[in-house]
Amino acid sequence: MAVLERDEAVIIEKVEAPGLVRLASWVGRRLDVNCSGVGKALLAFLPDDELDCLLRTKDFARHNSRTIISTTILRRELILVRQAGYALDNEEDEPGVRCIGAPVFDEKGKAVAAISIAGVASQIGIDRVPVLARLVTRAAGRISARMGYVAQEAAAARRETSTGDKKASRPRSSSVAVP
Repeated sequence: MAVLERDEAVIIEKVEAPGLVRLASWVGRRLDVNCSGVGKALLAFLPDDELDCLLRTKDFARHNSRTIISTTILRRELILVRQAGYALDNEEDEPGVRCIGAPVFDEKGKAVAAISIAGVASQIGIDRVPVLARLVTRAAGRISARMGYVAQEAAAARRETSTGDKKASRPRSSSVAVP
């Protein structure tokens, strides 16, 4: 689990998977938001003005050839994240490692954290992403519900507080709602 602190995602809780493979992550580790599953999940659900400010003031470091550093491309990616309800780090932070992250919402519909699963590419094959993403978004939905999040009420509140228009500025995925 990670939270957004200024322009980074910070891991606040971690459960180690059984097995021999250990990833280089720990509680307190700071992750770039442009190339991590939790980072993109947190960014995608920021209010437009906060996202605009962050993207205007942040220079993104390139970790490897897959890292998104263009704000235009990142904005397109974040729209897809909102539509899908989850974010994929497809070896963008570290070659050979994939991560699937989903937002956790509070009672007001604000993304206050994100959870993820991560593993080496052989563990999280591209063909397994849809199934694993469903599991991550369901878990995020259950945590959100425990925090008082109700999908329909939060969506209505977001529309009302949107930048003057009565429609939500970006589509919302129903996959983060508790089944």
